[in-house]
Amino acid sequence: QIKNEWNKKLSGLKILVAEDYEINQQVVKLMLEQFGCEVMLAENGEQALKLYQQYDFDIIFMDCQMPVMDGFEATRRIRSLDKFSINKTPIVALTANVTQKDKDQCMHAGMDDFVTKPYSEQQLLKALERWTSVNIQSFTQLANQTDHNSIIVLDETI
Repeated sequence: QIKNEWNKKLSGLKILVAEDYEINQQVVKLMLEQFGCEVMLAENGEQALKLYQQYDFDIIFMDCQMPVMDGFEATRRIRSLDKFSINKTPIVALTANVTQKDKDQCMHAGMDDFVTKPYSEQQLLKALERWTSVNIQSFTQLANQTDHNSIIVLDETI
């Protein structure tokens, strides 16, 4: 019942997930699609940049450490493309690093927020609530009513 309410609110959100670890790609895609979100995947920053240039997204979840082009460089390039745009696409870092230096590096690259790995469904939902036009009374209150069996995504370095 609660997930049905989330589905109504999140249905149609267009989300880009840049993540090189295939298991994490599939898990986050499944998490978001179960709420009606449209998810596109990129396995590195270069692919994310190309997809960003081809499609309009409501939000981007960006892994920081990826091959070919990392999430920091991809974010800098996206920000250089949208610096003349009225509405910039929110970019949320997906990172296992939680030191202040790491947070500063994310913000300096142009990211708007970060979610630390391992992350839960609830953390992704909170980011969607914060950075998109989705307005559900309180994801925290609703999430506390769920069965707490959310899938946790692990950092690939473990």
